[in-house]
Amino acid sequence: MQVGVSIFVLHRHYPPAVRSDYSSGFRLQFDYSPIVFALDIHRKSLLVKVANRSISNLLSDWTGESLGREFHRAGGAIFCDYQPQSVEEAFLGGYDESHGIDLTAIEFRHSFAPNHSRLALSAIAYSRGIREDLAWLKNQGILRLRSLTDIASLKIP
Repeated sequence: MQVGVSIFVLHRHYPPAVRSDYSSGFRLQFDYSPIVFALDIHRKSLLVKVANRSISNLLSDWTGESLGREFHRAGGAIFCDYQPQSVEEAFLGGYDESHGIDLTAIEFRHSFAPNHSRLALSAIAYSRGIREDLAWLKNQGILRLRSLTDIASLKIP
């Protein structure tokens, strides 16, 4: 984390909807879409990360009309100069714990178990974190990150 950068995450919830499901016919689905805002006081900029292009267009139109400011699309240039393998390694237990921050819970959208099930890990009471469990699951071939969207949620104390 850089000094002078504040990050805010909004979860836009959509109304529940009944969707067809291959195993039980139908299911009730609660969709959401995250919007990440990063305010950088040193560069005097606001970064917005949105997966949904229509939300991105709506935010751009709103800032233009309401604030008299225009958003410029950065594309993939927001995150640069990193190795994807290093990010995967860090999230799957390879991070340095000397800084005092540790993952205490993480939920993956799918695993490499036989049915590609969702997988959630949570530290037991009074333990430091789940770093060793993540490393073991990675070494067993059960977990692998193809992108950060494979992570549904995480918790850092």
